[in-house]
Amino acid sequence: MVQGKAQLAFLDSIHKSAREAFYDRAKYDIRMYHPLLLKTANDTNDLSHVVALGIRSSNAVTEAVLDRMPNLLAVGAYCIGTNQIDVAACSKRGIAVFNAPHSSARSVAELALASMMNLARGIGDHSKSMHSGLWSKSAEGAYEIRGKNSAL
Repeated sequence: MVQGKAQLAFLDSIHKSAREAFYDRAKYDIRMYHPLLLKTANDTNDLSHVVALGIRSSNAVTEAVLDRMPNLLAVGAYCIGTNQIDVAACSKRGIAVFNAPHSSARSVAELALASMMNLARGIGDHSKSMHSGLWSKSAEGAYEIRGKNSAL
């Protein structure tokens, strides 16, 4: 290990309680980096102190990225898969790879339901009409999603 405090690097925000647990209890140096960090070839950030890396699905952990983090012990992807991580290269280096497949399940379910309701009720068309100065009080062509299981 190089001289200096071990660092946990995150390319997206983490909850305050997790930050406190890592820093207050374990005394890790927490660093939040821009999500594009791994995509920038000419980045000058010193990543040699990073022992754990937290990413989302839009970040690729390649052999070149691993070369920049010689002390890396673990890569955690807070998303469904690990296909954006070179798992074979991590295995050769003894780096643990894991993911949190259910970390955004509630958000995805809420977005899916909201989208269904918006489409079924024609919210986009009604919004466009209202912004054009037209106020339609008709519910014609608007449907409830209750009981639906296929096309309206």
